[in-house]
Amino acid sequence: MHVGASFIFQNPGKQQPDHAVWNDELALVDLVEPLGFDSVWATEHHITDYIMCPDPVQFLAYAAARTTTARLGTMVVVLPWRDPFRVAEQIAMLDVMSGGRVIFGMGRGAGRCEFDGFRVPMEESRARFVEAAEMIMGGLESGFCEYDGDFYTQPRAAVRPRANLSFKGRTYAAAVSPESAEIMAKLGVGLLIIPQKPWDHVAKELAEYRALFQRVNGFDAPAPIAAGWTFVDESEERAYEILYQAWGFPELWVETPDEPSRSRPRRLRPGLTLYLLAEGRYRIAAESRAFPGWKAASIHASLNETRSARARSPS
Repeated sequence: MHVGASFIFQNPGKQQPDHAVWNDELALVDLVEPLGFDSVWATEHHITDYIMCPDPVQFLAYAAARTTTARLGTMVVVLPWRDPFRVAEQIAMLDVMSGGRVIFGMGRGAGRCEFDGFRVPMEESRARFVEAAEMIMGGLESGFCEYDGDFYTQPRAAVRPRANLSFKGRTYAAAVSPESAEIMAKLGVGLLIIPQKPWDHVAKELAEYRALFQRVNGFDAPAPIAAGWTFVDESEERAYEILYQAWGFPELWVETPDEPSRSRPRRLRPGLTLYLLAEGRYRIAAESRAFPGWKAASIHASLNETRSARARSPS
């Protein structure tokens, strides 16, 4: 099993100066290999104190210099917010600098405040993601980016430095929708699972994508990568207490998916409940603090978008 360490750079409620949070996280990078972790991961977010890492590639360049064997994973680079030609250049350069240690994770983004900040309509996120992914993967494999789409027009241009190793088998996408699944499969992309649904739902979606990938390519999809919070203690009860109270997660989501689940009693109605931590207690809230402007119903609809789209598609 491959086990990695994710660096989150959270500063809920601005409890510390931002630079102090970063200094603490950078110090942890030096512990990755001594503690036996196989990889370093960084997540892209902007504007809020939820995750203060606007450029995972830049952070991973630092991690590359502080490690010798650990893989370097993006979880994820959000393609609709970036120029895909620049992404291809940055990923190729990081791979050359690190001796081929990059695991390239890409996604389409979920925070409305971030789309607003970059002046990109959130409604265009899926189409922009697909076009950018096609251009980037073509550039990394061929050494040239060239594309003529609805959102991106790129004349033929060389990607330099050119990565000397293929990215097939080490490129992943998060939240692949039914509309883009076949395109991602043709690109040879695996699934990066950030679990926000019951595991039986996650397992079903993974099985469906694996079957599609095998049908499109004639060989198995790359082994999936799963990311999630982990807290270890000898007592399960004490672990929850420390995790949710002493550690102080500022926001919790309790999600009941639209589709029935073996792990969910039938009496529970679909929906999402938001809880915000205030004065040591969690209270139900109408709007997310991590994603300003997003209400519980909007988050629930987004989490269930993949299944709703599949239900609308012809059989």
